Amino acid sequence: MYQWTDGWHDGSQFVDATFENAAIGIAHVGLDGSWLRVNERLLEMVGYSRDELLAITFQDITHPEDLESDLGQLKALIAGDIPHYQMEKRYFRKDGELIWVNLTVGIQRGRDGKPDFCISLIEDITRRKADEDHLRIMIDELNHRVKNTLATVQAVAHMSFRKDEPLADAKADFTGRLQALSSAHDILTDEKWTGADIRQVVERALRPFSTDNSSSVTCKGARVRLTARQALTFAMAINELMTNAIKYGALSDEGGAVTLGWRRVSEGKKRYDRARMDRTGRPGMRPARTPGLRHHIADQDPARRLSRQRGSFISGGRSGVCDDRALARRGQIVRASRGEQVAGGMPEKVLIVEDEFMLAHMLEEMIQSLGVADVSHAATLADAQGLVDAHEFDFAFLDINLGDEDSMPLVRELQKRDIRFVFASGYDSKYDGEGISAPLLRKPLALEEIRAALTFDRPDEASERIGRIG
Repeated sequence: MYQWTDGWHDGSQFVDATFENAAIGIAHVGLDGSWLRVNERLLEMVGYSRDELLAITFQDITHPEDLESDLGQLKALIAGDIPHYQMEKRYFRKDGELIWVNLTVGIQRGRDGKPDFCISLIEDITRRKADEDHLRIMIDELNHRVKNTLATVQAVAHMSFRKDEPLADAKADFTGRLQALSSAHDILTDEKWTGADIRQVVERALRPFSTDNSSSVTCKGARVRLTARQALTFAMAINELMTNAIKYGALSDEGGAVTLGWRRVSEGKKRYDRARMDRTGRPGMRPARTPGLRHHIADQDPARRLSRQRGSFISGGRSGVCDDRALARRGQIVRASRGEQVAGGMPEKVLIVEDEFMLAHMLEEMIQSLGVADVSHAATLADAQGLVDAHEFDFAFLDINLGDEDSMPLVRELQKRDIRFVFASGYDSKYDGEGISAPLLRKPLALEEIRAALTFDRPDEASERIGRIG
């Protein structure tokens, strides 16, 4: 720290004290970029000793991506085209760490008007930049979750309000499914979306079905931690199964009861969770009118959602293990039961890679309604790769994020095989995959956007209608 005499407020000592004791970095910099004079705060920022820093230039510690802009503005400053300039840039500290600074540069000129040296004010904004990045990530994630939630609601509505379903029943089903989603969201919000205990999910999902007979539904099982996505889908599954039990099964009669249990099973080094729903009362359920959302969720989705290395499934009155063979069976091409032959310009075989089952099922039906008969669905990269190896697809819809994976490895494979594809995502920002350029469908999905993606031969044509990524 600069020390002064009793007459410090007179002469150059006042300026020296200000220079050395300022709370931000101050430097005199030569026109060639050499450090002429630096204060203590700047030395603290960059981690060099005074002698070390004075022996190098600002170009030596500036990030290469920021150097061109800095030098261009410096040139304009020296030429007198601008009075000063300001920019945010990055410095490399002596230890290699990268820091962000806010740089403001002025210039000192002699009596003849010629530039002598630059005066730089340097503020460390590393923390602020980190906070901005964190905020940007949070906003992107919030937007992604909202878009995915809207897409889920869209899928629930699509599958609840069917032509052959009475409106009153459809409204009741839709409301119940929204309540199941809401209950899971409440738990996940309390847990900061890190996951949820299976018992919490079950108990909250059962609240709308509470009756005077408290013994009609029994829950038992060990402590099992579900991921956020597993919790959401499991809550939906409980809602579907309980609705069936009340309408058609054990809980439609007095004295009927349902027991929901789960346990962890080990086979060698592998562990998986098995859930089971048993009933007493009516011997069986009346078949649903159509194999809609309730059928698909109850019989298929929990198998994927509760899996670790292997899966489990839950349904009325039975339980079982989903092994690799079952996954393969679920991944086989689904032949549409309705629709005409493939329309002009439409692909014949389409692959959907989407880990949210309800969204995938809705997309499958929308694609089939456009006249595409053969549609496959995979929830993981491994399943998708197996289908690509086994079938000759013309087109693929890819969710960008698949849990802990992304679609990048599959994209490369599709490009090798010259298979057209589009991305479908709740994110609005660009995907960072290298060499990726493809149309982007933003969730929730619209039928006309799906039609545009399927019928345009060139990616740039589709992009004009539905947006682009990359």
